[in-house]
Amino acid sequence: MKTLSRILCLTALVGGLSASSLPAATPPNPDAEKFLVPYEQVLKALVDDNLDAAKQAAHTLPDGAGADLESAKDLKTAREAFSKLGQTAEKMAAGAPGYHVFYCPMTKSNWTWVQQTTSIANPYMGKEMLTCGVEKK
Repeated sequence: MKTLSRILCLTALVGGLSASSLPAATPPNPDAEKFLVPYEQVLKALVDDNLDAAKQAAHTLPDGAGADLESAKDLKTAREAFSKLGQTAEKMAAGAPGYHVFYCPMTKSNWTWVQQTTSIANPYMGKEMLTCGVEKK
């Protein structure tokens, strides 16, 4: 089953996507902007497997929301902390045009992320399986 899921993820999108090709965030309101802009920077860093950049971006999240990620000792721990941020981002982007919510079938089902493009950039698998993901409906 795991092999089948991996094959499905790999065939979901052919070709690579760098984090720099993700569009700039256009949050739906000022409160969401305070969260979604740094959230997008954390996402990009995790897509690139860059722990230091993810921790720096997490520091700019409001109200200490990124504290767990900031203290992460490795990418695995950072990605676990990011899952909580994904849930918040999903709520803030709900109903806003141009936002897409994805999950990765290779990880826990509650590990979602929000991005503005339909070209998958998986922050949980990073470069290992960049295009693994399914859009939530």
